[in-house]
Amino acid sequence: MLKVGVLGAGHLGKIHLRLLQQSQKYELVGFYDENQENGQKIAKEFGYKQFKTIATLIHAVDVIDIVTPTLSHYKCAKVAIKSGKHVFIEKPISNTVAEAEEIIDAGVKSFVHWLDQRSDVPLIQQLNQQAEAWRAAELQRAQKMLAKGEPVEAVLEAMAKGLTQKMLHGAMSELHADEAHARQEARSAIEHFFLRPSR
Repeated sequence: MLKVGVLGAGHLGKIHLRLLQQSQKYELVGFYDENQENGQKIAKEFGYKQFKTIATLIHAVDVIDIVTPTLSHYKCAKVAIKSGKHVFIEKPISNTVAEAEEIIDAGVKSFVHWLDQRSDVPLIQQLNQQAEAWRAAELQRAQKMLAKGEPVEAVLEAMAKGLTQKMLHGAMSELHADEAHARQEARSAIEHFFLRPSR
């Protein structure tokens, strides 16, 4: 079961805390709120564990749920991602587009690093090979579209759509297979890889 901590215990933070406490898929470890007095009140009223610093909360969990004021989303997210944590951010993701892009870039780099550490795992190798084949096919299709004079925006949109369909087609077709055992196997695989609690 993934251990989760909440940053921010204002109006939305309290909702997140309540829902995470009720969840069967996450273990709510506790929360941090910049307003210590408010944090003490919430800890006393609802029984959630209050952490005194962001760092101690981040260290204790697998997932950080950021429900602080928008101005602090960027700082909180960067610290959590740098610490190797999964991150959920209440909308809007950040105060500026540039900050949002930097958060997303940091998250992608963290995931790529995670994949690189597991590059010798056969399943990861197969996934990388399949992704490379899809990328090559879409690039070839894009080059043909550009040669015909189609607008760059249309080509990029077609590539994005093509890659998305390729990535989802197999799983979706298996979920709708005629054989009940094939549907169940697909369902089990999706639950195992994407919905299961942490080991």
